[in-house]
Amino acid sequence: MRQSSLIGLRLVSLVAVLSLAFAVACGGTTTQTQEAPAQPAAAAPAKAASSVGSSSPSKPQRPEEAAPAAPARAATKTVTQSVAKPTGSGQQSIIQAPKQVDPGAPKTGGTVYWAGFANPPSTDWACHTTFRGGVGGHVYEGTFAFDDTRAAAIPLALSEWSLDSSGTEYSFTIRDGYRFHDNSAVTAADAVSSTLRWGASTHAIAKTVWDIAKPEHTIVDSKTWTMSTSQSFGLWPVYQAYNGLQLQPKSISDLPADECFDTTTQTIGSGPYKFIEWVPGDRVVMERFDGYTPRDEPANGGGGAKISYFDSIEMVVIPDASTQVAGLRTGQVHIVSTVSGDFKSALQEDPDVSVAVIGPGRPPYFVFNKTTKPFNNKKARQALLAAADMNDWMTASYGEGGDWALDGAIFMSDGPWATQAGLTGWNKYYKPNGVQIDKAKALMAEALAEEGMTFDDEMLLLAANNIFYMTGGGAYTKQAMESLGLKVNAPNVDWATVIQWKIKGCDKELVPGATAPGGGFSGYHTRTGPFDPLTNEGFSKTWTCGWQNPEIDVLIQDWLTAPTLEEQKALIDEMQVLVYEEVPYIQLGAALGLMAYRNEMAYQPSAGAFVLSSAWFK
Repeated sequence: MRQSSLIGLRLVSLVAVLSLAFAVACGGTTTQTQEAPAQPAAAAPAKAASSVGSSSPSKPQRPEEAAPAAPARAATKTVTQSVAKPTGSGQQSIIQAPKQVDPGAPKTGGTVYWAGFANPPSTDWACHTTFRGGVGGHVYEGTFAFDDTRAAAIPLALSEWSLDSSGTEYSFTIRDGYRFHDNSAVTAADAVSSTLRWGASTHAIAKTVWDIAKPEHTIVDSKTWTMSTSQSFGLWPVYQAYNGLQLQPKSISDLPADECFDTTTQTIGSGPYKFIEWVPGDRVVMERFDGYTPRDEPANGGGGAKISYFDSIEMVVIPDASTQVAGLRTGQVHIVSTVSGDFKSALQEDPDVSVAVIGPGRPPYFVFNKTTKPFNNKKARQALLAAADMNDWMTASYGEGGDWALDGAIFMSDGPWATQAGLTGWNKYYKPNGVQIDKAKALMAEALAEEGMTFDDEMLLLAANNIFYMTGGGAYTKQAMESLGLKVNAPNVDWATVIQWKIKGCDKELVPGATAPGGGFSGYHTRTGPFDPLTNEGFSKTWTCGWQNPEIDVLIQDWLTAPTLEEQKALIDEMQVLVYEEVPYIQLGAALGLMAYRNEMAYQPSAGAFVLSSAWFK
């Protein structure tokens, strides 16, 4: 069975350096006007650099003025605090990008155009998880962020923090000069309110962490608060960095987590860029926030000093992958943050473009609606897994040239939690004798009969039409379902609609021929990136018509309290065996990130976060 090139690299398990060998690196705190780009014509994947002719649209002008003096930075106080005792070691995250020729001194000015596939359904980071990174990562900031290697959580909004020897008593202090975009000071009350909203949000990891830690907060003064947990829980900063707590004024964050705030008036964060405008289906506009005070430390992943050299950032919604690439190569956009592997070779040959491979990646998933027939029955879920050729599924999702691997391990490879337990069998991830479709059909027939259904009943498959790996993966999923004899309705919908549908579609009957949210659904495509049991959203009761399985809850608690690494690994084996027996979701494989950007930008990709602060036009 072919495995796509991963350049000799398999995905790195974050937990090797987070949950085991992890020690949080703490302390610290710690122009020119351009016309918006028109939608470019689609590019063929095989086009070479020379195919861009003289009739191509002109490139955005580059700002030439020298940068002003760097803004004053916040006063710092260093507090060193290890939050996890080392019990093993792990590899670093993968960043493969060409080293730029000396970009010269930073320059301020200009608008950077960034091509994005999907229109965010909301700017509310708690109400919809899709606004955590990307656009949200420029507008909002939290208490902690991942560093450049994604190997440590570092303080972001904090000047200092501490954890006592019992692992249950935290103290946090907001850094000096830290302000929201409405120019009000960020206070401890704002931070506590934002944290409470995070805990009550739809974020599956937040709910899991909250249930385990049971945190209680006490405000000490305007900048300091403490937090007590019900048991030793030293990795709180890691999960805050991973799952995107974002700070907002208390007047906004006091809203119920399931009540989305008003985008126009309440998108107020504390990041280096402030929200200006959201034109659904077209673009999100952000401008430099002059009241932002960078940290003392150098830029470091999602943390460190963020200096806003660009006057503004525009995320332009371009749903088609080939059109994004065409826009990049003609200079109408400056960066494409997620590139299909089909375009990798052509872009690497383009002298005006750099291509970066970044990992650990986020494994693509097909997630079942476990509250709606027939996939409430595990036999139906097992049948789809049995009918799937994983190599074909990943090729459909990421292309022949993509940096991906066949990998069924549910906690990223090459780390202490990677295991092969439960992966091999005719209805498992690895199928030694290939797909045995007759057995898969028989299993589906049993499920349908048990649920009072027939093969004439229609399934409803959701795969976003504006995110290439979901579109391609969805096409294969439809084919696999049909190979079982199922009738499949796959409505042509974008990612924002998929999000709405999956939120509203739990515990509802399927509506034949449905083209818009209202009824149930059978499953949908997404991606996530679990590095340990607490970050596996597929284990959650609240994530996508959740997995109500008391056995996994017991295994997670036992894993948290197991006295030895060997006992923890044995419990990880049990978790993976259970996942491949119950099949709450199907992990398609492992995929690294592929990004491309124009060489007129001075920009260094990071595994820690996608941020355009501290980048500039040469």
